Amino acid sequence: MRIVALLALGPRRPSVVADQLGISRSAASRQLRILGRGGLVARRQAVIDRRRWIYMIEPTRHGMITAWLAGTRIALDEPHPVFAIHLREVRPPERESD
Repeated sequence: MRIVALLALGPRRPSVVADQLGISRSAASRQLRILGRGGLVARRQAVIDRRRWIYMIEPTRHGMITAWLAGTRIALDEPHPVFAIHLREVRPPERESD
């Protein structure tokens, strides 16, 4: 689900997903296809180079996925600052035990 967390930060090409997660390009493409068939990820042609594809969270599910990610501990190795800020705002502060 790290791919979903990464795409929640913004659209990416499969090669960028692979590089940022440290997996092979074929593994990234395969997982993106599976997520697409499941309705979690949408695929669009790049505006400038129509030969390239961009993957993103399915727009109709973005809010639901973002809310789910906010309640989990799925983390990227180097979280995006905006995502970290969002998590701090959404997640209630942890209580100190007496």
